[in-house]
Amino acid sequence: MLEVAPTVPAAEADLTTDRQFSFSIRRVGATVVVALYGHFDKHSVAGLTPVLRDLIDDQGNQSVVVDLEGVSYADPSAVGLFRDAWRWARTHRASFGLHHSAALVADTLTLTE
Repeated sequence: MLEVAPTVPAAEADLTTDRQFSFSIRRVGATVVVALYGHFDKHSVAGLTPVLRDLIDDQGNQSVVVDLEGVSYADPSAVGLFRDAWRWARTHRASFGLHHSAALVADTLTLTE
């Protein structure tokens, strides 16, 4: 069982014009977990992009997971961000993954059909 290290203070931001979005970053063992909450629209995606890039490219974390359990909506552009993050991780021989993503991905794919 993984021990949960102390939580990094939540980096909350209202990155949307009319809906609330926030995220927190914590370490679980050697893995950095970025938990998302609320309405993950295209503005939120744009705001989270430099955060993930910093965690993967600049800080060199070897394992990053995005937890989507708290997300009520995800814009289809989130798929592109997660694809990019996976590529950044691959470049550094690191791992990148999504947790609690099945229902959210299904909803997003339905919206884009």
